[in-house]
Amino acid sequence: MDAHDRVIDYEDDLLVRYRDEYCKFKARNSGRPAPEWAFQIAPAIPFVGQEFGQGSVPQVLIYASAENLSYIWEKDHTHLDWLKDEESQMRRSRLYNEANHGTNIHIGPVNDRTQLKVARHILECLRPSSRFDAVSPENFLEQIAVANPGKYSVFSPTNKDYPKDLKKFREMVPYIRADLDVLCPAILIVPRTIFNTLRHTALKDRLAEVPTVVLISQVQPRPIRTWRKVTTPKDKWCLGSIPYRWNVAAHADQYVQWVEERKESIAWRERIIQL
Repeated sequence: MDAHDRVIDYEDDLLVRYRDEYCKFKARNSGRPAPEWAFQIAPAIPFVGQEFGQGSVPQVLIYASAENLSYIWEKDHTHLDWLKDEESQMRRSRLYNEANHGTNIHIGPVNDRTQLKVARHILECLRPSSRFDAVSPENFLEQIAVANPGKYSVFSPTNKDYPKDLKKFREMVPYIRADLDVLCPAILIVPRTIFNTLRHTALKDRLAEVPTVVLISQVQPRPIRTWRKVTTPKDKWCLGSIPYRWNVAAHADQYVQWVEERKESIAWRERIIQL
């Protein structure tokens, strides 16, 4: 079985699980595809790279935050290949990538590669012997799986996140459970606030089965600039010495430097690592 077939198997298995939960949700909610507070769009399965979990590379699932569909506010989205019907909506990360290439998978901090660079540095510290790609973020993306744990987008003309909203996340438990069951991540990288919220849902025991969980800040300018301040002068940051010298926004580079400054004191062998 080649890499393409493995990806198809993972994504097909995810589709089966998502379709089943989606049909149950619609049956309970008068045919609605999503909660009343959300855009009426089916949830998206994870993007699974072609080399996911192959060779010496452990199975890594990276969670970003919540879906953002504010760009279709009061617009006809049926002409978009990744949103034209329920099947396409569930596969939108894959279809969006096929249309836009690069690291574009309909997830903001992956589209712009910022979360990819932060995750790559974390994995370098956590598993230095693993052969994660350093040449390009596109190659690295093909070695991991990525998704939003927030499967729905708040119905609003502007992007609204909900990391602490337990009620909302309870509605997504079946889909997140499907991600964990199908992908069986050895390493889960997830924003700390979202993880803490999920541990108050029915996912508590399932999350306890993940061998390594890395809790991070959301890779956005404001939280990093506020809470991940570095002490090293910028001209002496580690960015010139690491092999993955990917050109990304400054806040991601700051987060990489913040981790580097604390690398020796972080308990990398713990099951839950807080960054």
